[in-house]
Amino acid sequence: MKATLIATAIAAAAALPAAAQAEDFLGGRIAIIGGWDKVDVDVNNIGPGGADFSRSYDGATYGLLTGYHWALSPGWIIGVGTSTMIGNNSKKFTFSGPCINPRPPGAVCGGDTLKLEAGRDLEAHVKVGAVVSDYALLYAKVGYANAEVKAKAVINGITYKESSTDSGWRLGAGTEIALNEQFSLMAEYRYTEYSSNVKRSQLVAGFGYKF
Repeated sequence: MKATLIATAIAAAAALPAAAQAEDFLGGRIAIIGGWDKVDVDVNNIGPGGADFSRSYDGATYGLLTGYHWALSPGWIIGVGTSTMIGNNSKKFTFSGPCINPRPPGAVCGGDTLKLEAGRDLEAHVKVGAVVSDYALLYAKVGYANAEVKAKAVINGITYKESSTDSGWRLGAGTEIALNEQFSLMAEYRYTEYSSNVKRSQLVAGFGYKF
């Protein structure tokens, strides 16, 4: 899926005539975006035994991106922006293996389950980009991210729930391809580390309107 998103953006760029100008990358923009979302979660001290879980899972994410670009120097832009994302990224894990009675602290065994769910994902960022042709912009960005993560564990027949809102820093890199003076395509990779041992990787692509 990752390769497909990138290939789509590159193919669209290759098929375009050099009709757009560097100034088409300045000003405001809004875009619909979506793609792949992977979450790595470490859940600690669940239940009376203090069980620890470390799991990764992936799904889809989609949402809205906004931003504004200014000219930094000839051929370069600086910008600010936000994104608001939601998705279907949840998974239930069922553990297997023998149970020891009494259980050692932190032990899990067959029949215990853990369900993880990534909720809404908010971002605010600053970016710097280089106009590499009449219709292509390459950029890198750094920003703040805030997300909801929910965990539900069933350990020895007892249900435990935890929900947290985590903040952290985000790095990203991407490209914007000008279709004409008003519309563009974009593709972007994002990596995020939140405050409570949650990490996230996303690869998204979208269609934008410039104003």
